[in-house]
Amino acid sequence: MSKQQPTQSLTETLSLLKSLIQIPSTTLQEHAVALHLRSYLQSHNWHVHLQPLPSHPDRFNVLAWRGTPTDSLDSLTGRKFKVLMNSHIDTVPPHIEYGETETRVTGRGACDAKGSVASQIVAVEELIREGRVAEEDVGLLYVASEETDHIGMIAASSLPISTNYLIVGEPTELKLALGHKGVLKADIKVTGKAGHSGYPHVGRNAIDALVDVLGALKSAPWPHDPRLGPTTLNFGSISGGVAANVIAASATADIAIRVSTSAAEVSSLLLSTVEKVKEGLQDGIAVEVSVRAAMDPVRCETVDVEGVETFVAGYFTDIPYLKGDHKPLLYGPGSILVAHSKDEFVEKADLEVAVGVYKQIILGLVGRG
Repeated sequence: MSKQQPTQSLTETLSLLKSLIQIPSTTLQEHAVALHLRSYLQSHNWHVHLQPLPSHPDRFNVLAWRGTPTDSLDSLTGRKFKVLMNSHIDTVPPHIEYGETETRVTGRGACDAKGSVASQIVAVEELIREGRVAEEDVGLLYVASEETDHIGMIAASSLPISTNYLIVGEPTELKLALGHKGVLKADIKVTGKAGHSGYPHVGRNAIDALVDVLGALKSAPWPHDPRLGPTTLNFGSISGGVAANVIAASATADIAIRVSTSAAEVSSLLLSTVEKVKEGLQDGIAVEVSVRAAMDPVRCETVDVEGVETFVAGYFTDIPYLKGDHKPLLYGPGSILVAHSKDEFVEKADLEVAVGVYKQIILGLVGRG
């Protein structure tokens, strides 16, 4: 039996994805891939604007549109797309070279998130060729720095455009997200008094106190949302003390809470739980809580697409950093479980499915008017 030839859709997606993966674009180094994406899009009749990041003028977001007879950004002022396709062009380090098997594409960015970028572009181009959407209905926005500080998407908020719907490409295992959880990051610092471990009464053990604090947090009644599920707690790192025979004078913990309700509610519970523990600690023990970041969860729009399941994403995305009254959606090929790993990959079959589903999502949203 002869091997089935890939469809034109998959061939175009694989070709674009290969070219994107072959260009290293770890965060801070997105310059070359942005230039390549501009060249590709311009060769496919897109108008393209490279938006420099204010603090890093050699790093760019890529905005592309059709249906306007000029590539001047000024010509877009006031344009409201029906749908804006979005993902990110930066990756985590280290760069991993492109690879390919009969069924998979491997390399850094294969699923997070260059697979989404390639699938989205091919989907939009097919819809335009087929005459199923007007050229001006859909725009493209691909941003830098999603993997670290989100300054690409923050900068994109200053572009003179808006949209009804924002379709964000991330590895979702071909499922549509009902939303993704927010995040609260905090440091807990305990200060005690050093002393000889043979004479516990002469010191104040900061590690003992930290264990009490963390135990209380672990058993706290973290809130549950009927759509996004439970709020979850992770103790990311713990440090303290100097030696086994010395009473620990200091101890710290770095924690992250995935928020399903509201960051304000979770922050309040965090602080009140720590305060209750402090009331029972020995004199001479000080506990400080510093909240470094607090972001609310995101609730996503969905479209009914036959065979496409829904889920709740446990990771965070760029979605809340683009200002506007648009409704976000989250969908893409690949799994977050292999993203950031040395074995990152995306199935070729998933890329083809993603193109088809992106097309159905776009048609569903454009049809809403």
